[in-house]
Amino acid sequence: MMPRHLTHEQLTMALAALSLERDNEWALCCELLIRSGMRGHELTHVTLADVDVTRAMLAIHAAKGSKDRVVPVDKGCLFALERGLRLGIMPWQIYQADSFKALLRRHWAKIRIKVLGLGLSHCSLHGLRASFAVRLYQDVGRDVVLVQELLGHKKIENTMRYVRLVQADEKKADILKAFRARSLPRKKTA
Repeated sequence: MMPRHLTHEQLTMALAALSLERDNEWALCCELLIRSGMRGHELTHVTLADVDVTRAMLAIHAAKGSKDRVVPVDKGCLFALERGLRLGIMPWQIYQADSFKALLRRHWAKIRIKVLGLGLSHCSLHGLRASFAVRLYQDVGRDVVLVQELLGHKKIENTMRYVRLVQADEKKADILKAFRARSLPRKKTA
């Protein structure tokens, strides 16, 4: 099954709304997941030492398959990390990985409705990763191998799921565009 993800417009809206939740540690976690493409359990290992502000990179340790990787992050992610460290609201540092992930899932369910509205209630935590992957694929010139590396996938088939999301979105957009451009003949009234 194809993961549900946020469109570009929804992603922009979500990031703007989440960044306004300055004192909500769980909103910060969700913002970091959207901006970095990390899995929920990968966030539990992030420390200040993993953030390279100069190169805008984030080291992700103990990823799936016990592999480490380094991913580029945008300025928004760096600001969010800095904000969390400055305010001391990095809940992933005080919970065990399993309990953190369960709490994060529960808080995301509340946050996505409160902050983002009911229209985005379909997006799971993994949908945040899917949203990142789709945006990444589009931003790196559709380089599947690079996206595979940055997401930490062992098999290219896993990365191709996100490529198919982009293709499906583009196909839907083309159909809507063609439908809107098509002029239906009107019946003549007597």
